[in-house]
Amino acid sequence: MHRERTLDTLLGRGPVAVFEHSTLRDAADQMVTEHVGRLPLVSRDRPRLVVRIATRSDLLAAPAPRLRGDRHRTIRRAVGRVGTEGE
Repeated sequence: MHRERTLDTLLGRGPVAVFEHSTLRDAADQMVTEHVGRLPLVSRDRPRLVVRIATRSDLLAAPAPRLRGDRHRTIRRAVGRVGTEGE
């Protein structure tokens, strides 16, 4: 008789999680070390309580506002220079 495999036979390690107040760097390092793309964020006071899930996309999006601001400032400076060249 064919026996169906269970999840515990596929998962070679215990659960991986980070505390909700960990740094982005800590979460990214954990993802790389554990070869995962998502991490449950757990409460330090109640480590069995999953507060939310952090994804690779969340970590990659974190610097976007800063990068957009830098890009916008660079464009403004370049436009300002173009406008003053003929003076």
